[in-house]
Amino acid sequence: MSLPGYTHDLSQAIVPRDVSKPNYKALRSAQGSTLALASVFLFLRIFNRNRTDYGAGDWIILATFPLVIIITALSIRQYDHGYGSHETLPESDDIAVGKLGIAIFTMFPIINSLIRLSIVFGYLKLFPAETNREFCFLATVSQIIFMIISFFMTLFQCDPLRGYWEHNIGATCIHPMSQDILFLIFNALSDLIIYLWPIQYLWKINRRVLSRVGLCFSFGAGAFNVTLSGARLYMLVRMYKTRDWSKYGVWGCLLIILEIHFGIMCNCLPFVREIFKYAYIFVYEKVANVVKTVSPFSSEARNSPPPSDMVRMVCLDRAERRRPRLERDMSISTFNDDEDDEEPEEMVERQIRWSKMQSVRNSIRRLSASFDKN
Repeated sequence: MSLPGYTHDLSQAIVPRDVSKPNYKALRSAQGSTLALASVFLFLRIFNRNRTDYGAGDWIILATFPLVIIITALSIRQYDHGYGSHETLPESDDIAVGKLGIAIFTMFPIINSLIRLSIVFGYLKLFPAETNREFCFLATVSQIIFMIISFFMTLFQCDPLRGYWEHNIGATCIHPMSQDILFLIFNALSDLIIYLWPIQYLWKINRRVLSRVGLCFSFGAGAFNVTLSGARLYMLVRMYKTRDWSKYGVWGCLLIILEIHFGIMCNCLPFVREIFKYAYIFVYEKVANVVKTVSPFSSEARNSPPPSDMVRMVCLDRAERRRPRLERDMSISTFNDDEDDEEPEEMVERQIRWSKMQSVRNSIRRLSASFDKN
């Protein structure tokens, strides 16, 4: 998205008639709340992994997050200079908005590419198939090339550089609309391909259908960013068509920041699924204890183990089989689909654990039913 207040033919610029201002409080709240959510997801991802298990994807996303904070702060800072207002800005504010804008639009493709690189390195660790290795290699090369090209083409689109914020010096710019649309399309296609790539492997995992659907959703949720890219494309076309840079540019910047924040959350989502499951069990235990204090147990409930013991059994069982089973199933489904790599003893042991788990779940259901009756 090109800079607000900029056009390659300044003599044709149209002065907006509407003097209304956007709701700066709502804009700040949207960016601040999504940044807070992204921070929580990143913290849960790092907390859920042992330090020895950190891979290249974890370090990349950790190194990227300070850039995310910086670009969000730059976007919010634009509102202090009246960005988005339909009235003519003072020269000092106009220059400040231009400088902040060039910083935002230069950082945006770099941050998005780093987020996707983090995902790709995660795929290398989870899916050992040869086809996946080739895909990850091509994706890594393409994202690095895109980062380099977008950085230099955005930074040196206009000659001289100060033409971004000094509109009366007659700067020469190279097809800004074509460049913006090209970058946007490449960004959207990269999100769509990279986020949906592992679904073909996840669907082959030896798990129940609902579990596979949940895994596919957690890995492919980032494809939602394509809708934000579509909205940004609409704002981009309207901005160039009406030449109202401030009115549509402010919403384009908001979509850029939201796209980055949602990218961070979707990047971390596959690594925090189990934490959400534990949170559900923890809440269930608290509710069960509260009901126990206000409602007498039936005879069936008295013979059942306490809720806390059952929850502890569920947690221990899940903690025991969570990551090894997931990685083993992924390896089997992606590396060698024609052979069964499990030993008979392992299969029997897994069936025994599954039977115990089902027994615990049935006990929880019976206990819950007794609460409802009483």
